[in-house]
Amino acid sequence: MPLTDDATGLSYIVHRGDDKDLPTDQRLDFDAVGREVWLLAGDPQRLLPPAPGGARRDLDLTVQRAHWIDRSTVAWATGPTDGRRYDLVWAPAGGLRVDGDDLVGDHRSIPLTARRNGLTETQRAALPHLWAHRAFTVDARDRATLAAALRGQVVVTERDHEGNLLAVTGVQTPGVLDDLYAAATKAPLGVTFAGRRPTLSVWAPTARTVALELFDTPTAEPQTVAMRRDDRTGVWSVRGESSWRGRYRNAGQRSGLQAGGGGPRWEGRQGPSSALTWPGLLLDVLRHDARWRAAGGAGEVRARPESLLARW
Repeated sequence: MPLTDDATGLSYIVHRGDDKDLPTDQRLDFDAVGREVWLLAGDPQRLLPPAPGGARRDLDLTVQRAHWIDRSTVAWATGPTDGRRYDLVWAPAGGLRVDGDDLVGDHRSIPLTARRNGLTETQRAALPHLWAHRAFTVDARDRATLAAALRGQVVVTERDHEGNLLAVTGVQTPGVLDDLYAAATKAPLGVTFAGRRPTLSVWAPTARTVALELFDTPTAEPQTVAMRRDDRTGVWSVRGESSWRGRYRNAGQRSGLQAGGGGPRWEGRQGPSSALTWPGLLLDVLRHDARWRAAGGAGEVRARPESLLARW
């Protein structure tokens, strides 16, 4: 619809034959709700965008409606983006929460830019369930901070031109993790042996610390051994001693920043999440002999499949 250059809004009525569809005239305020409106016949509430003071703002941090699909793109099913400001917000220690009308807690922000035509055709082909989502670009100058952001609590915010918080949501991160840590696909995971010395490795790119607990028996007090992170792959590993053979282990990561603002927690992982139903969480991962020696493995021995420290 043609408008004057200085137009700030549009008053309109919708007809149903010779009658008004609604008894009152309607108005679209460009600064408040953008330049697009979706209506349902006979319903005074707009489908999109919500009328000012109408629909409740979406400030629920416990859900993850945004998808961080690669290092350059966040997808989010939002309304019109005109007059809006978007940020990728991360809190190194977690603890983000909504207090009243705003987001509180120690955090950093990475500006996002709305992409006019949404996801690329390549992205839509790879992620068809997100084809209608709006796309937001992470500036290349901010990408050096992404690895640090992913190790904290991450949300996306929408604000109006005055900075008022309109929406906030948690972020699903598998896509960006796969992109940033593509080198991990070639990294050895689980337990490997060089001679009689084991190396234990686990992929935990969002963890802040990872430690290995060694037990002489499943009920014994553990010996804790710190694991070292490879920043290129996100893999944590530790090289052990031959005396570890036959001992039990448990790997714990200090991470798991909860979307609702809770603090970090320790989680033990023995394999893929589905493997948590295996009998017992303490697996004798270091009991190896010649039956498990890889053919032509230059002296390396692989753990049997049920005892691998695998990705989760």
